[in-house]
Amino acid sequence: MLNTAQALMLRNSRLSIVLLDANGNPLGGGSGTTYSPLPSGSRMVFLATSGFDAIPLDRALTPVVSVEPSYSAG
Repeated sequence: MLNTAQALMLRNSRLSIVLLDANGNPLGGGSGTTYSPLPSGSRMVFLATSGFDAIPLDRALTPVVSVEPSYSAG
């Protein structure tokens, strides 16, 4: 995760991930949440662990990640 917002602290975010096959069909997905403050221009690793089921590695091709951020002046 990279906070590109100028002069704003990323307080938390909700993440949704959809895994697509080579034809663009959804195979599954899940979600995650970050709770650590992230200053502008900083990055961090996140884990999304909720809702995922096993998908054969040879079928999952493209992850699509959506983020719903929450900022404060920072």
